[in-house]
Amino acid sequence: MNSILEPVAKRLFDGYYRYCRQRGMEEFQFLTEEAYKLNERLRKYPGNKPGLLELDEFLLLKALRNFAVHQGEFEGEVFSIKRSYAEALNLDLGKVCLVRKSVVNQSINFENRLKDDAEDQQKNSRIRGQLSDFGDFYNLEPVIYNFMVRVYELLTRLKLAIPGEGFKELDTSYKKEIYYRYAHFVPVNPVDVDPQALLDNLVPLEAKMVDQSVGLPDPEQDPWKVVGALDVDCAGLTFPGYTGDDYANLTYTIINKIAGDPDALTIAQPLPNYIGMAYVVEADGQPGNLTGFSLNEQKLILERCGIHLDEIFYDLAPHEFLVLYFDGMGKLWPVVVAKQDLSSAKALLDYKKRMADDDSLKPAPVDAAKRKNKAKRKLASKARKQQKKRKK
Repeated sequence: MNSILEPVAKRLFDGYYRYCRQRGMEEFQFLTEEAYKLNERLRKYPGNKPGLLELDEFLLLKALRNFAVHQGEFEGEVFSIKRSYAEALNLDLGKVCLVRKSVVNQSINFENRLKDDAEDQQKNSRIRGQLSDFGDFYNLEPVIYNFMVRVYELLTRLKLAIPGEGFKELDTSYKKEIYYRYAHFVPVNPVDVDPQALLDNLVPLEAKMVDQSVGLPDPEQDPWKVVGALDVDCAGLTFPGYTGDDYANLTYTIINKIAGDPDALTIAQPLPNYIGMAYVVEADGQPGNLTGFSLNEQKLILERCGIHLDEIFYDLAPHEFLVLYFDGMGKLWPVVVAKQDLSSAKALLDYKKRMADDDSLKPAPVDAAKRKNKAKRKLASKARKQQKKRKK
């Protein structure tokens, strides 16, 4: 064990582990103290002079710690969000840590000012960018969560082996998120959630309430685990980039191709967004079979071959998946497909097929004379209405 960093890092992660289960303000205050100590030791570690000061979350936690040590206690409470409400809104976090605004503001103001006014203003802006407004309180739960993930990433880059249950727990969760392509960080403010409505759906926590939330399953239990990278030679491939309506046109073609193929559609509908689909056109122009691939593994192979796709092709919503189209001429074309577009395309194709098969569903033919007379009647009717308005 490294005598400088690992003991204090262990205490920090074990403290977070307890906080996740006991969720009290005492555990939160312990976290701020251990975070402060880790920062001091990191600054003495070779090549890490900034310590944790480059993390916006730490600047806020440090201010709260300094205030608690030199001025006063935290005033706040931790609550759980009603599970039904959290699940209905698909919230990232199932609890809030509410600290009085007055305490947070005093803590920020208590910090020593930097000599350079511009740098001091930037520091305050970084701190206040972490604050989520909840009436008389700020919700610091996202700050705590994101801070622990950033510290985890920093320590793993230093190749430190941190002992303890807390680090092991976060390490397991982080690796699952990589596999399932989940975001490692949460937004400071829940998207499209009214803070007052959230406050109305809080429930008190028991002293030692165990977290009942369901985490990501072990990748070894995932039925899609057998899907790996494509058996395609990516060396020499290029992605020229889209111009004009090329992307829209290819997307339309791919969606209709999947929607019109029952086997492809059956595969695509339950497909998770960390598994993609590929259409590979052979050198002779003949399309090969539809193939699934692991986004994580395929991305690594593409980047080794010098193909760095824009992150928009990898940053997928739960209802989206990536399609790679290999055109047989050495070019690769990525397309993001939304499952609802597949459903719409399938419904339209079915409707067109019914129209073609059932004469009773076809509209009666209208000859040119009838269309002309109908148009005249509409114009005459409109003229009469205008005359009535003028008379009034």
